[in-house]
Amino acid sequence: MKSLVFCVMFLFSFSISNEKLEEYYLNKGIFYLYNYEFNQSINYLDSVIFINPNHPVPYFVKIANKWLSTQINDGYEASYEIIYSKIEETIPVYEKLITDNPQIAKNYLYLGSTHGLQARVDLAKNNWFNIILSSYKGYNNIKIAKELNPDLFDIYMPIGLIEYLTSILPKPAQWAASLIGVIPNRELGLYHLNIAYEKSKYSWIESGNILIYAYLYFENNLELAKNISENLYIKFPNHPYYLYLYAESLIRLNEIDNFENTIIEMENKVYNYPEIQQNECEIKFNYLMALYFYQKKEFNKSIIHCNWILQNYKMEMDWLLGYNYLLLGKINDLQGNRSQALKFYNKILELNNLFIYDEWAIKYIKNPFSDTNKDPLFKYD
Repeated sequence: MKSLVFCVMFLFSFSISNEKLEEYYLNKGIFYLYNYEFNQSINYLDSVIFINPNHPVPYFVKIANKWLSTQINDGYEASYEIIYSKIEETIPVYEKLITDNPQIAKNYLYLGSTHGLQARVDLAKNNWFNIILSSYKGYNNIKIAKELNPDLFDIYMPIGLIEYLTSILPKPAQWAASLIGVIPNRELGLYHLNIAYEKSKYSWIESGNILIYAYLYFENNLELAKNISENLYIKFPNHPYYLYLYAESLIRLNEIDNFENTIIEMENKVYNYPEIQQNECEIKFNYLMALYFYQKKEFNKSIIHCNWILQNYKMEMDWLLGYNYLLLGKINDLQGNRSQALKFYNKILELNNLFIYDEWAIKYIKNPFSDTNKDPLFKYD
């Protein structure tokens, strides 16, 4: 089958120039990556390298491909080992590209981005200082890329990410970031991520992905989260999470009818993936249904979904547990179970995740939650 694909690609190559062909293949490779069709993605990325081994982008995208495909099939720890091994394997490729073509900004950008992938593992392990250390080599190379070509808009994804991420870290970690030349800046980080989302050639998808999480879980800007998640959901229908992120923006915007239109698709989508991805989809679906019944003031039904999450949580990171605890805390307050509510609010703080729910938990520890119409998690007319 793989040989047939290459034959088709070879015949197709006669009809257009090599430069256009490699861009066509690269865009296809990136599309299939975000649509979680990893074998097709690898075929196209390998074809780009075959046509032009000096193109810096496919080597980096292949790391992401191997990481995600390993994650869903073999588990999180195995995916970390893949990141380590592929980074070690790929860095010499970029170092040679830079030696041969020292004035090409993209070579530095993707060398820096490859170094920065180490920070992805540190983020999963909640190791804030290692995130800074892992970003050091990466950020230096990305700065060189910006100096060589400030109009290379793909630069602004990693720049915006590190500016934004460091701005929400504890003060000591922000100080450490400043030592490597990073100025933590929440607003500037979002600005640069939006530039990348709107103007970049390759990183607009990942920039949009980051912005969805920022707007949903840190900035509480639900309209922007809805717009971006809907766009990515439409463009990448097989991606496991964009539908759930879009649906969350709908329920939190109180667009109940639109949310209800997504329920059947969300419920069925769970079964499209291997076990690890199924669990994450089920967790997100149950959380959204818990929010739905909370909005309808059917609190006991909401609790059933929250408890399912507590009993089945296997996600890589524990941030969604915080939102689950928050919902349970508020429902217990509304039902007059103050001691139980306090237990859940304190569990949020124990996670030490730096999400916006920390602020709300502290508020509700001081004063019981009492009015669903003034819940800051939602937007009401």
